[in-house]
Amino acid sequence: MTLEVKYVDMRFRLKDRGGNIAPMTVKTSATTPLGASNLLDTAIPLIQAVTKAKVIGATFTWGYTETDQSVDATNGEVEERAAITMSLVLSGSGPGQTPEATFEIPAPIDALFVAAFGENYNVVNISNSDLQNWLALYDAGFGIAGSFTLSDQQTALDYTDPSLNKGKRVHKGSRKG
Repeated sequence: MTLEVKYVDMRFRLKDRGGNIAPMTVKTSATTPLGASNLLDTAIPLIQAVTKAKVIGATFTWGYTETDQSVDATNGEVEERAAITMSLVLSGSGPGQTPEATFEIPAPIDALFVAAFGENYNVVNISNSDLQNWLALYDAGFGIAGSFTLSDQQTALDYTDPSLNKGKRVHKGSRKG
């Protein structure tokens, strides 16, 4: 698998004295995270110098494309998904009030489920090592690069504890069959 950067867009949010907010999106030629970050750091004061509105936000969006987009019989169907529900770290939650958030993994591998058939066919194996590696990205202590967040920028309470996290097989509709 080879993902290539196809584009990096920068988006500025500009606010006027009346409280109106205008987005401004520009295309860039940046091809690395460091290049995009440096370009954004350079662009913010330069856009502020040419507008009477206040720059209240700026982001960049990466567009990646797989170089080989062919699929074969081993690729799954994206309509089948593993819905993972995780307990969240949230200050001010009382006893028994642990908030949760759910995300889905399209076309999950068979090993993510407890059983290949029978009663536990639709139950996600939260202890699966590949899934644990993915869930670690939602841990606030993941690393200096930051972490994934769920539901209003919250992180996972304890992604390794099966009693706090659960999952099930779900299906979404498809118009392509």
